[in-house]
Amino acid sequence: MKKTFLTAIAATAALSLGACQSDAEDRVEDAADEVGDELEDAADNAEGDMVEDSAEMGADRMEEMGDELADQVDAGQMTEGEAMDEVDRLAEDAADHLEGAREAE
Repeated sequence: MKKTFLTAIAATAALSLGACQSDAEDRVEDAADEVGDELEDAADNAEGDMVEDSAEMGADRMEEMGDELADQVDAGQMTEGEAMDEVDRLAEDAADHLEGAREAE
């Protein structure tokens, strides 16, 4: 029983250490999350279903891409600057889709 408990603690500690993100990863993920939060606010304040759906889809996409971009930074597949540029591009795309939904309603 004692051995099982200690093994569980060791496994948890190993997982915790492996899950640590670098500052660059955190900044990329935080930037994407900030845009996602703004889109969620837009969805909450939307006056039509099409606008609300567009904002919610954009928020979900930003959260997913933030995680993916942070992972790419961690793996050395892109720099923090490249990832931040991609976050900006995705934010602009989301804003364009949101504006298109507003115009369509």
